Amino acid sequence: LFYIFSIKHLRSTFFGGRFFDNRFLILSVVIGFLLLVSSVNVPFLQDILGTVPLALTDWFIVITFGIFNIAVLEVLKYFFLQRMLTNHSYSSHK
Repeated sequence: LFYIFSIKHLRSTFFGGRFFDNRFLILSVVIGFLLLVSSVNVPFLQDILGTVPLALTDWFIVITFGIFNIAVLEVLKYFFLQRMLTNHSYSSHK
């Protein structure tokens, strides 16, 4: 769910600002998070979906992988943006 904030602006980094400029996106992430937590913690949803409650260590693993995905994408975006800037400045001096 947090991955969407990293790919929202492909030409700027996650920390480049404009984090809260899309209220619908924020609302969608909040609703998605509530649905995710409900699907593994609400008993009748567990029965319907075949899920089990996650332990705190399981949530830690899920969040760690999510942060890792964002970190990898941000590193790739950084190098891509640096390369674009280098190519752009090189081509404008010809």
